[in-house]
Amino acid sequence: MSLAEISAQLREQIEEEKAPIHWVEVPNTPRVVHISEVQELWEAQTERDLRHAQTAIKTHRIVTVLTGAACVTVLAFEVPPQAAFVLAIYGIQSAETWFESAETKRRLRRDVPSYFHRCSRECRYAFWVGNHPSSALWRTWSLSAAWVVIFIIQMAIGLDASVQRAGLVKPLVWQGELWRLFTGPMLHGNPWHILMNATSAISLALLIERTVHRHVLVPLWLLGALGGSLCSLMIMPQQTSVGASGGLMGFVGFLAVMGWKRQDLLPARFAANILRSIAFMAFFGLLAWSVIDNAAHVGGALTGALVGYWLFNNETDSLPLPDSKRLAVIGWWGVIAFGALFGFTAWRLLMHH
Repeated sequence: MSLAEISAQLREQIEEEKAPIHWVEVPNTPRVVHISEVQELWEAQTERDLRHAQTAIKTHRIVTVLTGAACVTVLAFEVPPQAAFVLAIYGIQSAETWFESAETKRRLRRDVPSYFHRCSRECRYAFWVGNHPSSALWRTWSLSAAWVVIFIIQMAIGLDASVQRAGLVKPLVWQGELWRLFTGPMLHGNPWHILMNATSAISLALLIERTVHRHVLVPLWLLGALGGSLCSLMIMPQQTSVGASGGLMGFVGFLAVMGWKRQDLLPARFAANILRSIAFMAFFGLLAWSVIDNAAHVGGALTGALVGYWLFNNETDSLPLPDSKRLAVIGWWGVIAFGALFGFTAWRLLMHH
């Protein structure tokens, strides 16, 4: 197919909204290339992307306003806070899409070559990150699966009883039950809590396994969870808390440092997207300060950032990190420790006093 024919197809997509073309064969080029790398197609792509951006801006502007109004209404009528949280998350995500679409429109009108250069890097990175067999990513699935199993046990014995048996009950930690610093992050407070953390874990953990190294993942979560528990213990010494989000914020802090230390190897907007996620977490934490352990979030993020700073300062300037004996030892000890923590948490929940 000639470039003229591909360009015609792109224009046809604009009118009929057909499945998009991403990769094309170019004469005298030994490999397929992304369409953003073919200058002859920029005019058609610009028309298509502008149309999509303008549609997204209109749609998500309306959704954001309506969702915000609904969230305020729910809070005013004292409906259970979970409904407001879900609306807030949806509204913030819609606002983020609105912002990104407006930014796309601005870049297309301001500097077309720069826009398509960014597109090329981002699409190649996305293809590379996604080109991993799922069977090789068992660490990611194991984290979320373990939390789901623990939550099922919690439901079976009663959520309140489970928190008393293995949650981060601060007065009991001060009395010597230090193991709660580790078991607390394995528990969750309600179905919304486990759903949000399990799904967030999958997206963040897959990114770390694929981009950095499989052996980094589990030790990083354990350290982030511990850092979150310790920070929560120091700042809120009497408030009971549960949840894996301290470790998940460890992932976020780690990725933020990676975006800074390895910016030449990552898409241009990688670091900005991570910082936007941190801003989203901060805003959501302020919105739901009465039920969210913000201290654990801060402690986890700082711990993950410190781990990232240490790791990327002591490893070669590459992504993913090369295999090494040190990483393998750290990684397998992390897996063993997490397995032991899972077993111990389940035992604490099932034992009878």
